[in-house]
Amino acid sequence: MQNQTQHSSEDKARYKKSKILRMITAGLVAFFLWFFVITVERTETEQTYTSVEVRFAGYSATDDIDILKERGLKIVSDTEDLTVDLTLYGRRSVLNSLRSSDIYVEVDLRQIYEKGTRELTYEIKYPGDVAVSGIEVVKRSPDTITVQVVSWVEKKIELLKPQIVGEPAEGYRLGETVTQSDSTIKIAGPKDVIDQIQSAGVVVDVTGATQTLDVRQGFVYYDADGNAVEGTDVVEATPENTAVTVTILKEKNVNLNMPIVLGEDAVDTEFTLNTTVTMNDDTTNSFTSVILYEDGVVTLDGQEYVVDENGRVNIDLGQITVFGNTEYVTGGKLKELTLSGSAVGTLHLTGGDIDFLQDNVYSDVASIDISIQTRKKVTSEELTIVVVEDVPENLKYDPVKVILKGFPEDLADITKSDIHVILIEEPNGPGYYAVEIRITGNPPVTVISDAKVYIKSLATNTDNPENPDGSIIINQLAG
Repeated sequence: MQNQTQHSSEDKARYKKSKILRMITAGLVAFFLWFFVITVERTETEQTYTSVEVRFAGYSATDDIDILKERGLKIVSDTEDLTVDLTLYGRRSVLNSLRSSDIYVEVDLRQIYEKGTRELTYEIKYPGDVAVSGIEVVKRSPDTITVQVVSWVEKKIELLKPQIVGEPAEGYRLGETVTQSDSTIKIAGPKDVIDQIQSAGVVVDVTGATQTLDVRQGFVYYDADGNAVEGTDVVEATPENTAVTVTILKEKNVNLNMPIVLGEDAVDTEFTLNTTVTMNDDTTNSFTSVILYEDGVVTLDGQEYVVDENGRVNIDLGQITVFGNTEYVTGGKLKELTLSGSAVGTLHLTGGDIDFLQDNVYSDVASIDISIQTRKKVTSEELTIVVVEDVPENLKYDPVKVILKGFPEDLADITKSDIHVILIEEPNGPGYYAVEIRITGNPPVTVISDAKVYIKSLATNTDNPENPDGSIIINQLAG
């Protein structure tokens, strides 16, 4: 019992001592905290804040507020990245809680009433929970915000046709279609610059292009004389750019054909077609085609030509250049032309009269003029040719009847002396023998004859006393 009482007294003594130590420790902590607050946190100091944002009051893009615009003014100097450096004095605890991004300075645009270089004051803005009364501004750098202000005006101007520069790649060319999405634009800027501007345009470079271009282009501004205006980098345009489409066409050379229908009265008729194809750049290509319809045969430039089941002759006028989606284009065809024996004059067509074998083909043809000249073959009167060459002297022969067919101007130059009847097989007794009829110079005429001569034995001609030996005098064909 005595031992238990002794242990209990010792425990109580240790507990009491421990409690006292805890109380002393807590008191020391409290003292040091109090001392820190008194000596550190409540100490006033200076602190510098760099790159503090500059904001402008009196302008809001979202709320369509612009004090300067209402006054016909505008700041043209850069205001996007303006900042200031501030040195502040105040309680350390307050300044330590601030960062540069927590502060901004505000410039009131209502200070500006005229153009020129303006030095603007600003106001420092702190977070709402900061005790501003305890903060003093020691230094501002810069002390004011400098901006350049100009008189600002707006007007609407004409947008010219796009200017195309450069050349497409080889085998391609610029098409006729060049479009842009706007015909007028609104511009705004310094009055002295805007007053010079009378029109605007865009420039599209097609150098090396192999396909149609769809681009958006900014503007070049021109004065009344068409010269580019300088100093337009501050001009604002609405819209900012315009959409431009420039057609680029692929090149291919194809044959141009024309279906010809020959009327019944076109027999023995020659048609000369002189075709002139005029391109949009005023260059021309000329082709000549000669069609002759004779004895049921059609010839084109001297070569026999095929007539289709519909009685048409598809003549090849010549080669032209087409542009567009030409990969599968093999040729172009003009509308059908009917030729009669009296056909004469000029047929005028346009580029739209050409039918290509594939759509989306541009021919660059402005017009096609086909001059038609006609001449018809005629037959001569029956001519009696009394001299047959290569006939043995012991034989006599009958005169040969010859009819010629040709163009009048060719027949007019032929006389009987130009016609030669030549025996082409050796006679072995009386009868009909084949002959060849030749004309001096081989003019373009056709001989209509049986090409035979009757050979008989020589006998004295008693019917003509002036020619007792039976010879016959050849008379010249007049004209």
